[in-house]
Amino acid sequence: MPELVEIYDSEASYHYTVRPADMTTPQLAPDGSIEPRWGVHLWDPVRGRRMAIVAHARLETMVIQYGYDPDDLEGIVSGMLHLAYMPSADDPLSWADPTRAAVLQAMADVPDPRTPGMPDPDKREAMQARIAAVRAHHAAVDPASKEDRQGALDWRKALIVARGDVPEEDRLGVDDQATDHPLDAILQGARLDPARIAARRAQDAWMQARREHAASRRVALMGPGMYGFARATP
Repeated sequence: MPELVEIYDSEASYHYTVRPADMTTPQLAPDGSIEPRWGVHLWDPVRGRRMAIVAHARLETMVIQYGYDPDDLEGIVSGMLHLAYMPSADDPLSWADPTRAAVLQAMADVPDPRTPGMPDPDKREAMQARIAAVRAHHAAVDPASKEDRQGALDWRKALIVARGDVPEEDRLGVDDQATDHPLDAILQGARLDPARIAARRAQDAWMQARREHAASRRVALMGPGMYGFARATP
């Protein structure tokens, strides 16, 4: 039987690059160094309580690599969470484990959704087939019921109240109520920028072109930060 990994909650946070203390001039501050990050609280019957950290940029990459609709945030996050349980056929240890080997056998005839030039609908279909194999043989990652999530919050509050001497910082969120969906922080707070997705598509196309035409100086130069090169007079 596959494991049931339950999603209990999600949070918004951020990542940033720390500027050295002596770089006080505003012009020296790194530009665009702050990126949203999302935390997803999971209960894994084998690994116990754990947190999956989701970089916002990774949501955009999922659209490019696996053909997701940019508006399907729930599907994108679900795909990412299942990827953690998707073994690699290149890892010999995966074949030595019966559970992972069963997933690999079920995926044997499924094309790699990251195949260059594959249309988005085909990528999405291949990804869904791979997730189905993971869910059937290894782990299904699904939202916990609202009743169970509220029960966990009530249990935490009861412990804090019973102790009475809990520091104020450890009482944060003591009166929180379970949301309708454990991924609400992401579903309500995340938006995928079409311009950033377009830039990522351009990056993928450029990298593929370099692999296929490594000897072409023109293709090699049509990379990041290049403007107008295609219109240059020969």
